[in-house]
Amino acid sequence: MIYRRFLTIAPVCAVLLAGQAQGSDDAVLGAYAAFRAGDPDKLARYASTLQGHALEPWADYWRLRLRIEDAKASDVQPFLTRHAGTYLADLLRSDWLRERGRRGDWQGFERELGPLAQEDLELRCYGWSARLARGDGDAAIEARAAWLEPRELPDGCVPLSEKLLKSGAIDQARIWQRVRLLLEAGQVSAARRAIGYLPVKEQPDERLLTQAAVAPQKFLAQPPKNLEHRATREVLLFAVTRLARSDARAAAAVLEGALGERLSAGERGYLWVRIATQGAMEHMPEALEWYARAGDAPLADEHLVWKARAALRAGEWRTLRAAVDPMSILARQDPAWTYWYGRALGAQGDAEGARAYYRRIAGQPYFYSVLATEELGEQASIPRPFYVPTENEVDAVHRNTQLSRALELFRLGLRTEATREWMFAVRSMEDR
Repeated sequence: MIYRRFLTIAPVCAVLLAGQAQGSDDAVLGAYAAFRAGDPDKLARYASTLQGHALEPWADYWRLRLRIEDAKASDVQPFLTRHAGTYLADLLRSDWLRERGRRGDWQGFERELGPLAQEDLELRCYGWSARLARGDGDAAIEARAAWLEPRELPDGCVPLSEKLLKSGAIDQARIWQRVRLLLEAGQVSAARRAIGYLPVKEQPDERLLTQAAVAPQKFLAQPPKNLEHRATREVLLFAVTRLARSDARAAAAVLEGALGERLSAGERGYLWVRIATQGAMEHMPEALEWYARAGDAPLADEHLVWKARAALRAGEWRTLRAAVDPMSILARQDPAWTYWYGRALGAQGDAEGARAYYRRIAGQPYFYSVLATEELGEQASIPRPFYVPTENEVDAVHRNTQLSRALELFRLGLRTEATREWMFAVRSMEDR
């Protein structure tokens, strides 16, 4: 709601800021363009005309960011102190942490990490590397989570991964787990890099992998004769999942044929889950049958959600409940599944159980909460109007330097920077 408040009042408030001189506007935009172009000299010329301007701190940040690779703590610390608690300080701190991570300055990294409000995967990888450097063995176990990200790893995670591989914390089984995740996600280039960590004799034939990625149906029409080598089987699994994305029925036909009999029960279950999920996404009536063929194969939240949707379309209330029950706590807390679970209970004759589920979400400002309220025989009330700020409160916003900077950025069309600064500033505020 706070973000909607921003979209509502920002254009109005921005008018009050429109008195900034056009020359200053040009200087800010010129400084931003110079920053994007990596031109420190031009940036310095524009920044020199912005003394006292609301966006002078942004110009200071851009200048520091361009020379972060050569910066010293004495260059960075004054800015962090001057703008402590703001988005700009947090942004520079994250840049400085990445640089310290690249330098292997783990003591300095951990010293600066504490005040950081926002982090990402690369900074988490550097954090694990810092802990490993001081002998914290638990970090190796926790860091495996990064290895299973189904995407290309950021630069800071590569040295960490290599340390884990060298120490044995990541073994061949986990390498194949990552390869399968990446291939399933269509991240073929990243999968090839992960495959490079396998012993040469364990790696798949590059020609087969390329054919499975480019022409899976052709590959499956004449599959390899020998599937004893795991690498070959993994390529075949990839080809089936790749085919399922474009033609789920064709992939199902492959699995139902002689080729499916050459796979293990676990491999067939894995493939049926992927084929069924693709079929559910395309509203195919066969999707539930395909899920059933998966047997006891593990299903992630993504698969369970699509299975529940397929069951809902088919009116299969028992299957709907069976799909919702194993979901993670976070997924089950979605008001949609709370409501439909209640409907499933009601359809199966458990009226009291259904009402208990409806009560969990009734009265809340969500679509399914309104439906739950009506199922309880109550009338959904109209949400109270959005809070309308007074002129004094709008003035108070302008006295908040972070919010005034966000509004100025918004006025100049730098919407990404404006939104991020605004959201950081209001992250701990109530709606009013």
